[in-house]
Order: sequence, then C-alpha cells, then structure tokens
Amino acid sequence: MIKFLKYILTFALLNIAVANAKDLSKVNITDTDARNAVMALNHMHSSLNKIVSYNDKIVLEEEYDNIINNINLTVIKDREIVNVITYLMDTLTAFKLTEMEKEQFQREYQEKLDSAISGALSGISVSGADPISIGISLVTSAGSAYMTYKDDQKNAKKGFNKNKWKLKKDTISELNEIRKDFLLTYWKIMKKYNMPDKWRITERQFTRFVTILKDDDINKKYRQLLRMKKEMSVFPTYWYELSLVAHKLNKKDDELQAINEYETLDDKLLRHNSYYSLMLANKISYYDYKTETEKIISMLNKIYDIDPLNAERKLFIAMKYQQMGYTKKAEILLNENIDDDFLPTLSQRLKVNMYLKDNKNKDYEDTISSLLDKQNLSASEYLFYLGKRPLPQLINEIQKEVKNIKIVFEKTLYGKDDLYVWLPKKWVFQDIEDTELKITINDKVNKFTKIAKEDEFLIYYYEDILKKEDILNLKIKEITLNLIHKTMPLSINYSIKLNLDKKVDTKQNDKKESNSYWDKAKSFTKDTISKTENEYKDYKATFEFIGENIIFQDKCFDLKNSLKPCK
Repeated sequence: MIKFLKYILTFALLNIAVANAKDLSKVNITDTDARNAVMALNHMHSSLNKIVSYNDKIVLEEEYDNIINNINLTVIKDREIVNVITYLMDTLTAFKLTEMEKEQFQREYQEKLDSAISGALSGISVSGADPISIGISLVTSAGSAYMTYKDDQKNAKKGFNKNKWKLKKDTISELNEIRKDFLLTYWKIMKKYNMPDKWRITERQFTRFVTILKDDDINKKYRQLLRMKKEMSVFPTYWYELSLVAHKLNKKDDELQAINEYETLDDKLLRHNSYYSLMLANKISYYDYKTETEKIISMLNKIYDIDPLNAERKLFIAMKYQQMGYTKKAEILLNENIDDDFLPTLSQRLKVNMYLKDNKNKDYEDTISSLLDKQNLSASEYLFYLGKRPLPQLINEIQKEVKNIKIVFEKTLYGKDDLYVWLPKKWVFQDIEDTELKITINDKVNKFTKIAKEDEFLIYYYEDILKKEDILNLKIKEITLNLIHKTMPLSINYSIKLNLDKKVDTKQNDKKESNSYWDKAKSFTKDTISKTENEYKDYKATFEFIGENIIFQDKCFDLKNSLKPCK
C-alpha cells in the first residue's frame, strides 16, 4: 500500500516537472498564490520532520489533524501541490491511531485535565487568586491533548507510556523515503513560481527547529529559538512556538511581538487554526477582565470563529465569560461540551458554581442532583458544595460515606497495637497517587506503613501505632483521620467508645440465666472508666470509633447534628 502511494507521489512530481517546462510567462500566478504554495509545503515539510524525529503515533496524529488534513485546499491554486497533499494524507492514514487507541488517549488526557481544573475550582489558592482564574490558566497551559502528551513524554510522568506509541521501524523507513521525494517537490515548486530563496526552509533548518522544541530546558529553548528568527521568520509555526515559550517565561513583549509577526503572515491555510486560537487565549491574560471587557470579548469571538470545534477553547471561552459575569454565554458553550462528551462532569461543576453565584437555586439543585445520580463527585466535593449551600441530598451522601469508613483495631502479641483504615475510594479526590491518609493521636501525626488497593476501598495499615492500655486508661480518647490532598484537605475527628462484655465462664453453673446482666454489652462512658487493664481481665473489650465532626477547608460540620456547623 505504501509503495503504491509512493509511485503516485512520484507521478505527481513528474507532472510538476512537466509544468516547469512550460513558459512561466503564461502562468498567471500572484504573490499570494506563490506564498500559499510555499507555506503549504513548509507546513507539510515541518510535519514530516516532526513525525520522524519524535517517532510517535500521537505526534503523527497531531500533525495529521492540525496540519496535513487541516489545510484549506481551496486557497492553493497549484493542482500538483493539492495532489501531493492528498497523497500524503492517504499515506499517513495507514499509520494513524486506531479509534480504540485514540479514545484511550483522549480519556487519559481528559482525566488529567479534569483533575487539575476541578482541584483548582474546589481548593484554596495559596497565591490568593480566585479559583476560576486558576482554572483558566490551567486550560491555556494544557493547550491540547497533544501538547500535554509531549510534556509528559519528556518527563515520563504517570499516565503516558513512552514506548506504547512508538512507530514501527518499517514505518519510519517508509516515511523517510517519502520525505526524500517530498524535498524534490519542494525544489520544483520553488523553481516554478520563481520564489525568493528566503521563503524556503531547508531540511537542516527544520531538523534543528524540531530538535530545539524537544529540549527540556525552557530557557535554552527560548535562546535558541531567538537565534533562528531570521531563517524561520516566514514560517508561522515558528512564531507560534516562540510565543508559547515567551508566555511561559513571562516575557510579554517578546510574546506579543511573536503574535504580531504571526498575524502579519496572515496564514489562512488552516481551516481550524488551533495554533492562533491558543496564542489569542494567552494574549487575553494581559487584559483586565473588569476594565477591558470589550477587547476581551472581541478576541473571544475571534477564537471561536477561527477554531469553532476546539473543545479546550470552548471551555476557555466559557470560563472567561463566567469570570466576566456573562453566565448565559458561558452556559451555552458548556452545554456544547457536555453534549460532545468533553469533560462533561467538569462542565457541570462550572455550571453549579455559576448558579451559586447567581442564586439560581433551582438550577443549582437540579445540577447537583444530576451529578449525584451519576456518582460523578467525590466525598470532598460533597463537602465543598455543602459548605456553599446545604442540600438534603448532599447531607445524606456525606453521612453514608462517613459510615462506610471502617477503622479496625488489632491487638498484637508484642509492642504496640495496630490500626487498619478501610477508606472508600469516594473519599479520594481524583487521583489516588496524589492523596495520603494520616492518623493523629495525641497531637502525634502517624503515616501509614503500607497500603492495599481493593476495587472499592483503599486499606491503610498503621503498625505499632498505639497501646490498648492507653485506651483503657483514657490516655487516648480520640483520633483524627487527616486526608491530605494538595487542593482539598480534610479531617474527620473520632471519639473512642469502649465496650466491655463479661467473659463467659464455662465452669459456672448451667442454671444461671443465659441472658444475665454480664451477657449483655455494657458501655462505660469516658468519665466512669478508671480501672487498669488488669481490672478488666474478666471482660472482653472492644472499641468503637464514633465520628464527631469533619473539618473541611475553613468549615466544621457536626456529624451528630445532621452536618450543621459545629458549635
């Protein structure tokens, strides 16, 4: 299949060669036509270089979706170039992700983005910034699934397997062969249109450019990109990449200049321009949403016009509208993403926050009910919304989830005794790996010694943590479970109730009543227990951990009083 497509590509090159033999004075070509032709070739050349250099199916997918299959063929007047583009599309189609692979990749990306933004919306900002501003920043910094993947690939972070998406060696060989043929196309088109040499970007320049993009050192990357300014100035993607690096380094003047240079090139080749839309989203960060609303709205409209199918941009626009108070506009875009199944739960959370702010109680209750029905919220988020506006459904869910926490005391033969905590995964906010459970006893914080993962529970083991005698002698009257998460920490305070049952003496007279006083559970309050363990030798002691209250952010909820504020 690939070899057949290569023959077709070669045939297209021969057609171009024939066209070159014609009298150029009879070819009515404008500067715009010539520029569009070379820009299309530059875009494709860069894409091929990236695909081979990264050796990655996901990078191939990005280049295919954002460049090769996104070029507006109607603005290219040269039929031979259109043929080359379509043949290249057919060739790369054989190497693209399968639908199952693409779905898995998108799901992993959405989970990471959902976790980050949801944490920002529900957490406390150390910097003092409002949660929606942090969320907007996270959306723009993520950019796209492909950008997030490249960053994670560099750092080999959890969630993306570097070797999983590698291209096969045969595929790389085939693409290299196609790239060689493509360079011949490049040369012939330059000759045909009598283009200035500065419009042409060489294979060596592209290779260096891609190598710079792969560098982990952002300051080094910035310096090297600046050094390539003269030779890459005719290539729109260069200005896009420079603007992103300048934005990350807070170099506003350089970023705005790069955006201006991109606009000057007036690249109309891309039907949906996700590059330009991200540059504009970053540019909006320099405008005050309280005093420069009209300018921001104008840019938001432009983003939507040039990139209408981009779910990340719609989320960004919606959050920006929400920040400025245009909740109806925000709601429309969030509903679009919900219908398209892009971060539907996050979009619902954003709508809940809007309804809270606008006092739309009915909409708030309906959306919360929908989230509860689908079990799309963590227990921490229940508490967050309970603190904003109590609802019976939230109270019931929280009480249920507290009861599902099991604390087990286990006596050991030697030394201190152990505690086990069975924590439902509902209490873990988004990421299990990013959550830690500690136990505080008499102001001492204890870390778990090991952890086991079950389908619905995490089991935390705390070995040699306390002595049974200390509970009997009231040296330990309560414990606290501290659920540590970077954005949504909480604590659950428990009192310890001691239950003593009289041990059954099998040597006693069988005539004694079986349901005597000592056969019944006997509870002793903390104030009346003063005996030593030796005095309890005739009793079987069991401990019951009674939930007293939950401390979440700056609020205290009374577990014994329907989660009303603590007194």
